[in-house]
Amino acid sequence: MHTRHGRRWGAAVIGLLGLSLLLAACDWSNMAFVQDHRVRIIEPADRSTVTLPITLRWEVEGFRVTGKDGRALRDAGYFAVFVDRTPMPPGQSLEWLAQQEDSCGSSACGSVDNLSGVYATDDTRLKLTRLSATGRDIEKHEAVVVLLDGTGRRIGESAFYVQFNFERTV
Repeated sequence: MHTRHGRRWGAAVIGLLGLSLLLAACDWSNMAFVQDHRVRIIEPADRSTVTLPITLRWEVEGFRVTGKDGRALRDAGYFAVFVDRTPMPPGQSLEWLAQQEDSCGSSACGSVDNLSGVYATDDTRLKLTRLSATGRDIEKHEAVVVLLDGTGRRIGESAFYVQFNFERTV
């Protein structure tokens, strides 16, 4: 009877040791296990129907807007806005994102300036004058705001979303 419990105990210890080794090998530096409330998108209202031009507007609290100043701080920098596309992973820059899209092999096509639907700004508002067509009568779009540090790298996993509808007129 003691042997059976001893085997279970030994298996549990080995399992816990394996799990702790696995977790120790992971990079947790860009992970945030608390909800981030530093940005609140004010305009447009979530799931509202909009017309062009569209003004995205947000409030920020607990984050100093300094622009691209070369400093890697978690509480200061600027913003990247992604319209109908996924942001880069935590700790990566817009340049990294451009390199992922470099399908033509030249540095010109893989530049940040050529990324469609991506906007870097040190303002808390962004005016959109066009949207990519989805082929539907009423189009569903999404804008995502992420925080960048002063070097242009994404700070943590936080992302602030708004979805809106757009009725394209012919």
